[in-house]
Amino acid sequence: MKTVQNIYRTSEAVPESGAYVCAEGEIKLFQKDDLFTPCPHTRESTTWKPVDDAFSTGELVPQTGRYTDENGNQVKLKENDLFPRCLRSGEPTTWRRG
Repeated sequence: MKTVQNIYRTSEAVPESGAYVCAEGEIKLFQKDDLFTPCPHTRESTTWKPVDDAFSTGELVPQTGRYTDENGNQVKLKENDLFPRCLRSGEPTTWRRG
């Protein structure tokens, strides 16, 4: 069963093949119709969301790389950093890879 904003729980069916990130920031590849597993790190039930989804201010960075906010500002972040507020306005914002 799909939950809010493409977030899925352990034991739910994978809606489409691809990379997903759990609440602990662990990334794992799943195939369509597989079941989401517990967190690879903690081995406990967790939530999963597609890696390509947007990330919000305050969330953990799932993978080191460059991210762009909704205003076009780019920043390089390290895995397990927190996504920052908008670099221009200081307001919470949405971030995407690239």
